[in-house]
Amino acid sequence: LRSGCMCSPGACHRLLGLSSEDIQAQFEAGHVCGDEKDIVKGMRTGAVRVSFGLASTMDDVNRLAAFLRDHFLSDANEVSANPSVRVEEIQVKRIVVYPVKGLGGMDVDQWKIGPDGLSQDRRFSVIELGVKRAISLKRNPRMAFVEAEIDPAGTSLTLKVSDAVAANVGFAAGEESISVPLEENSAQENREIRVCGRMEQVRDAGLPSSWEWLSRVLKADVRIVEGVSQMQNEEALLVVSRATLTSLNRKLLKDGKLPAEEDVFRGNVYVETSPDASADFTGRFGVGELTIANVKPCVRCMAVNVDGSKGTSREDSEPLRTLARERYTQDHKVVFGDLFAVSCPGGTSMSSGAVFKRLHI
Repeated sequence: LRSGCMCSPGACHRLLGLSSEDIQAQFEAGHVCGDEKDIVKGMRTGAVRVSFGLASTMDDVNRLAAFLRDHFLSDANEVSANPSVRVEEIQVKRIVVYPVKGLGGMDVDQWKIGPDGLSQDRRFSVIELGVKRAISLKRNPRMAFVEAEIDPAGTSLTLKVSDAVAANVGFAAGEESISVPLEENSAQENREIRVCGRMEQVRDAGLPSSWEWLSRVLKADVRIVEGVSQMQNEEALLVVSRATLTSLNRKLLKDGKLPAEEDVFRGNVYVETSPDASADFTGRFGVGELTIANVKPCVRCMAVNVDGSKGTSREDSEPLRTLARERYTQDHKVVFGDLFAVSCPGGTSMSSGAVFKRLHI
């Protein structure tokens, strides 16, 4: 049994359908030959090869076939697309806004929405000064400790941690939260950071006291910044179906693993659809003047493995490990949830409980 690229990277990359750009992106993300990274940027880095030799028997072959059938083929068939079932309506059950990319979000019952998504969503990012680049939940799992809240007008940001985390960090009583005024953001210092291989100009947000507070929690010298172009999702809205999440957790429990909390998928909108997790969820849906259109699945990375209660990644590499064999695209990218485009007039809001019906025109 051997895994990786078996000392034949060219043939391996062709098998995985990786382009030169994909390979370069994996390298820039830290992947090198011989490491233990199975998934980088939502793409597989290698394959698994089973070899038989002189001492092998048909019993060995049969056991391998049974293993593949029980742990891959059977489960995969359960989640394969079922074109005979189409989702005709979806009900919004939960709305989450993430003011700062990578930090925890805030639940809202109603929130302003536009073509760019939920107002104030992922408006800010966190950068590490030493490396001059935005940091992610994958790079610093302690980001999961911090909840971020913002007022609808976007004039004040509040960061907070639990009492347990505050005590662990060494905060005094009352320091478990800090307010970050944003009114004077335009006067803040501009700085240059690296984003996806290129340099971008961003602007500091908040005050030194808030940077120091966040640096203590994350155990890194960080700043909050505004203006990073690729810190939003590729499309306006990340939608997660709870039926699909229930199906995933059944598989994890069946394998003796802990279920995945829905927060790890960082959806903007969690919806109830058909109880059939494999039902067709594509197309356009609308309520009133608000229309959302399914553009493509959301590519996943190791960030979904972060245990928010511990600020570390799960040792069993779940739920990404199960998703890697259950939900992936033809170009071998692991996916979960769907990215939606938004169309609506100005001043539109999305509300929890709203029912979107499929549009047939």
